Amino acid sequence: LPKLLPRLDEEGEVGKAASEALEKLRPRKADAKKILRLLEHSNPAARLAAVRALGSLGSGEAAEALLRSLGSGDREVSEAASAALRANPAFAPALIRALEAEPDQARSWKIADVVRSYKDALDAKTRKAILARCLALLENRDEKYRLLFEILRTVRLEDLRAALLRRGRELMKNKKFGEAESNLRLLEPEDLAVPESDLALAVARLKQRKSDPAIALFLRILRRPEFPVVQHLDAARGL
Repeated sequence: LPKLLPRLDEEGEVGKAASEALEKLRPRKADAKKILRLLEHSNPAARLAAVRALGSLGSGEAAEALLRSLGSGDREVSEAASAALRANPAFAPALIRALEAEPDQARSWKIADVVRSYKDALDAKTRKAILARCLALLENRDEKYRLLFEILRTVRLEDLRAALLRRGRELMKNKKFGEAESNLRLLEPEDLAVPESDLALAVARLKQRKSDPAIALFLRILRRPEFPVVQHLDAARGL
């Protein structure tokens, strides 16, 4: 890196070659501050190369810099920052924190899309933290829950479904049928629904005398002959 830096200031092929070499470099953490300073370099190619090089660091400082670049008006810089963040799941905790702090909706969805790209690369601890925060935001009626919901829908749908179904059943046991419906309704789309969630939602609606939407769900359940609907209705009778 020390040999490359002076070459970045040169014009023509030398500066271009130095920028290309920087992109391929895997910088050490000790080089982070030097790479970060290059984001302000007068040479656009050097700035772009610095964005791409930051992806291998995975540090909080690198994440902050890449998030700023993600919101750049320069499409090439924004796309390079997105690619750098997607390439390293170590950025996930910093990105989750940034989601809640980000006031701009478009930028928030850009960040969420990056986290969704990690899929199976997210460790269990991170997935559990995302789920807990999603449920807390949902309970507080904070619309930012939707960002985390969509992340979980991609990376760990079964955990999200189980948590919402469990929460809906708890609310019904406490006779909070309206709140239960609000939770369970999130599982109503066909790509998210399972017979257990459809049945719980149907019962929540019946308890509020919403017969027509409840019957529609029962009809959907009956198209799944392997599901023991009568047995489950008996279990739900106490509600």
